[in-house]
Amino acid sequence: KDMEDGKFVTVPGEYKADKSNILKFEVIEDKVVELTAENVGTKEGVIAGTLYVKVDFPSNIKAVKLVEVDGIALSKDMEDGKFVTVPGEFKAGQNEFKFEIEGQEFSISK
Repeated sequence: KDMEDGKFVTVPGEYKADKSNILKFEVIEDKVVELTAENVGTKEGVIAGTLYVKVDFPSNIKAVKLVEVDGIALSKDMEDGKFVTVPGEFKAGQNEFKFEIEGQEFSISK
């Protein structure tokens, strides 16, 4: 049963005035997911028409997917701190990337 801060909920069972009821809770932590240009590195690819991109994962992030480069849709799972080769033309400070982290999309210009 989902609970809201400071509000009672009704649950099945018998209330024991001696406070011997046993309740178990699962705490779901709200995690702030953030990705900035400082987390992203780029460099020119060795092969024409490619570039390299990497993501240094923030400490609370376990998985990042690159889903678009300069309007080119793709699906590339990233590894923390490792460059991957992607299609596109390297344009220092002008490439547009879209990343997906836990269902949220982040657009980064780099």
